[in-house]
Amino acid sequence: MFTFTVDVIGEEQMARAFSRFGEAVSDYSPVFRELADDFLKVERDQFVSEGRSGSGGWEPLSTGYADWKAAHFPGRPLLVQSGELRRSLTERGGEHIEEIHKDSLRLGTEVPYAIYHQTGTGRMPARKLVELSEADKTRWQKRIQAFLVAEA
Repeated sequence: MFTFTVDVIGEEQMARAFSRFGEAVSDYSPVFRELADDFLKVERDQFVSEGRSGSGGWEPLSTGYADWKAAHFPGRPLLVQSGELRRSLTERGGEHIEEIHKDSLRLGTEVPYAIYHQTGTGRMPARKLVELSEADKTRWQKRIQAFLVAEA
């Protein structure tokens, strides 16, 4: 049996078990590469929609911080100040994490402050950078199933 789990900082967002054909496959890296490509698209959608594509929308900035950001970074959307965080989740290179192995896949960002946006703090609400929608989960599940059938 093959189990595919998406865990974001200790929060399980997806867990699917694939019993049919899974035992015969020893290298999942081809399908993991496809999921890594799709992850970049999912994250681009998350940033463009300001969280609506995965989590229903990010909370607006506090009035004080919104005023400061408008003065120092005019026109920049939520969670984009320098652009480093967005780039690290939507483009390969830089601070982007993409580790593909035969039996595991790790995606994300090395930007140190990303965790505070994902989980929130005592002074800032969580604005989930990585949050798979049900459509994303279904698409990934179907892609894995198709891969397993093709490999069988």
